[in-house]
Parts: sequence; structure tokens; C-alpha cells
Amino acid sequence: MAFRVLRRRDHTAMAWRNGAGRTLEVISEPPGSGLDDFGWRVSFAEVSAPGPFSSFPGVDRVLTLVKGDLALAVDGTDVPVARFASYSFVGEADRKSVV
Repeated sequence: MAFRVLRRRDHTAMAWRNGAGRTLEVISEPPGSGLDDFGWRVSFAEVSAPGPFSSFPGVDRVLTLVKGDLALAVDGTDVPVARFASYSFVGEADRKSVV
């Protein structure tokens, strides 16, 4: 098996779909795909203010908090997100961050 080193300088910085922040895309498949046609992707995002999550209809999402504190408002109920624990949700779900 061959390994590929992914360097930060090679990652793609882009605005969130909802325009409220930025993400750093580490890798996506197929190569060169955009936000409307990727099969899967890994990215880092910094959530610095409360607000809605971008909608990704038909995409299963997994969020893993690696730094700081975060809670989500899910159907009006605050849900704490534990550091290094994964939280899964559907891309069209109405989720809002509560920083």
C-alpha cells in the first residue's frame, strides 16, 4: 500500500456553503470535485460564532470536535458535542452551532 503525504499548503480553503465561515478541505473524492458532486470529503472548519450549518441534502455528515467546546441545537434542543467523539447527522438536517 502506498501512502500519500497531505501537506497543509496543498489544502483548498473555501467559504462555507452558507457563507458564514471558512473550511479547509483536506481531500475529496473524486479529485477535483466540488461541493455539489463529491463522493466523500474530509475538511477542517473553525466554528467561531453561533449559526446554522450549511445544508448538504443527501449527504451523511460526521462531525468530530478536536479543539474547544461546541454544542448543537437540534430541533430546538441543545446537544453537547464531546471532544474526539463523532456526531453523525444527515446533510439536510436543521442544525445550528451554539458556541
